[in-house]
Amino acid sequence: SWRELRGGSFGDDTVVVQPILEAQSQTYLQAHLGQDEAQDLWRRLDPRMRGLASTPLLLWLIKEAWLETRGDIPGNRGALYANFIERMLRRDDDRKLNNQVSREVRINALQTLAFAMHRDEAVSYTRQQVKAIIPDEQTLTVLLVNGLLQGNEIIRFAPHQTVQEHFAARAIQAEVERELNKPKPSFFKRIFSAPETTILDTASDSWWAETYIQLAGLTANPNQLAQKIAEQNPWLAWWCVQEGQKVDPETERVIQEQSERLVDSNDVVDRRNAVQALLKLPQA
Repeated sequence: SWRELRGGSFGDDTVVVQPILEAQSQTYLQAHLGQDEAQDLWRRLDPRMRGLASTPLLLWLIKEAWLETRGDIPGNRGALYANFIERMLRRDDDRKLNNQVSREVRINALQTLAFAMHRDEAVSYTRQQVKAIIPDEQTLTVLLVNGLLQGNEIIRFAPHQTVQEHFAARAIQAEVERELNKPKPSFFKRIFSAPETTILDTASDSWWAETYIQLAGLTANPNQLAQKIAEQNPWLAWWCVQEGQKVDPETERVIQEQSERLVDSNDVVDRRNAVQALLKLPQA
């Protein structure tokens, strides 16, 4: 576990974490679905979704989504998490466990908490910190019971940090899309005015990378989002294309153009990210 890795329980040994191979993913699916159904599911996954299946948690999310519909599965990373969260909330509603707290209140509380934690670059909060954001004890109790939060004195999102990042993506979605739909400033304004600070500036921070990858699967503007991110982080833009919604060839061209521009940057991180993006983009 990560606690053993962090605590040095393996002594001087080197631990290498590797993706699951396709054969291992298919073996897992066959064990849970049977050979014929597993093969049917695998055939329906496009190359991007098969790439996601190399991660244990996402492979499990794919399998769970299939079990629910037997034919219709989400098509990207953000949609997989949205499907999982919807099932968790619906399970509680079906069992009438949380009728005293509406679904809207639960979702809003999770989004607000996720954004606050992510802004602080925190993967856990003390109960006191959480209470400052979700002051209603009943709402907090409900969220801890339904399994999307866990802990007592130290509270975090469950079953994984990526659930926090999913809710952070939901929290910034409306603001990001307002920025994407803003008209471009005039030439003179761009020249003589100081650049405005916007929520999209966080795309240059690696801490927010997973949040934008998840947002790429949820946004109504996947092409605009990827092109905007490419202006400052073409590597992240490529991942948004790879694990989010499909985009137009023009968007791929913009990412390539921005990557080539950064290859000559004075910043070594920019150069490395640009080269990584260029290597992954389809070759003309």
